[in-house]
Amino acid sequence: MPLHRLLPTALILLLLAPGCGDPKPVVIEGTTPGKQKAQQEKPKAGKSKTKRPQDVDPTPVEEQLTYPRDKDRVMATVDGRNITLDDIVLHIDATHFKGLADYLSMSVGQFEVRSPLMATWTRQYADTVALRTEARKRDISETAIRTATRALLGDAVKQFEEDYEQRVRRKFPTTESSVAALHRDFLKRRGVGLEVEGLLNAMVPDNVDQNRADDHLKLHTEEVNGILTISHIYVRNRDAKTGALYGPKRMAAVKRKTAEIKRRLDAGAQFEEVAREMSEDRLTAKKGGRLENLLRIDSRMPASFCRVAWRLQDRKWTGPIQTRYGLHFVKRVKWIMRRTVLRLVAKNKEVRRMIRAYYKEDLLFEIRKSHHVTLKY
Repeated sequence: MPLHRLLPTALILLLLAPGCGDPKPVVIEGTTPGKQKAQQEKPKAGKSKTKRPQDVDPTPVEEQLTYPRDKDRVMATVDGRNITLDDIVLHIDATHFKGLADYLSMSVGQFEVRSPLMATWTRQYADTVALRTEARKRDISETAIRTATRALLGDAVKQFEEDYEQRVRRKFPTTESSVAALHRDFLKRRGVGLEVEGLLNAMVPDNVDQNRADDHLKLHTEEVNGILTISHIYVRNRDAKTGALYGPKRMAAVKRKTAEIKRRLDAGAQFEEVAREMSEDRLTAKKGGRLENLLRIDSRMPASFCRVAWRLQDRKWTGPIQTRYGLHFVKRVKWIMRRTVLRLVAKNKEVRRMIRAYYKEDLLFEIRKSHHVTLKY
């Protein structure tokens, strides 16, 4: 039985929404003759060279986070308010995964406390705190948030089932116990991220009209019609095993390295040569840090990375910028046209989804800044 059919109504009302899937191809009307096929093409499987920064740091873990011993550890701040490890765990326990606090208190649970999942939970929970504060200021009700979530939850669960079948290469389980176990793991890992998306969907309704679609094309013609080739120099500032930010000693070494990279680039050194020598992304360093087929809204790379890359001019660089992976120097190599769109038709669902993604991303970055979201872990 499909997992989404087993979700009880109470859970649907409680969960807070999907939105971490890969970008879907946007169906657009009004392209020039002969471009209809090209507009629907995506980079072929296995051909795209855009990859996430790879783990190359063998340094031992600096600290072993333990729950509940470290429950008062400050993981982030929002509007000057401390967010502790216990705040995060108890929120997930109450909202997404009942029994998480007890589970993390056991020896088996410590593996997850000390995994990159904890850094992900920290970032996402800090976002939910800031977004809920802003939602209250804008008089957006909990009912509106739940309604937005309910409209999206089914799609997220269906995607989870499809991804599972592709990953393990067998049909999704049908026994009640197996479905329940996978269901709980899905909520544990994805619940807080879905919560962020649910809040954003409630705050940015699907009301894109034709005027807004026309304005979007004027402002973002290059992004709608093309892809980027970029180069980057990656410097890790998070522990490879835990995902936690480095402590003061290792962070000092990171600062020295980024200062040296910047000094060499400012002095006129070739970006690609510096990338080969100093980038810690082992898969791209040997190619001068080169990444291809970068979209403007691209789930393969962090939004902060894509935003910076697309705002650069060809052959210009900037950095370091912080993403959830670490620090990056980014050079925009070239823009490549892949289609010519004459008009975005607002009645098209995928067009509205694309434009809405821009609005939601802008809102999230604006709220992070205005509510002083700062990660400490």
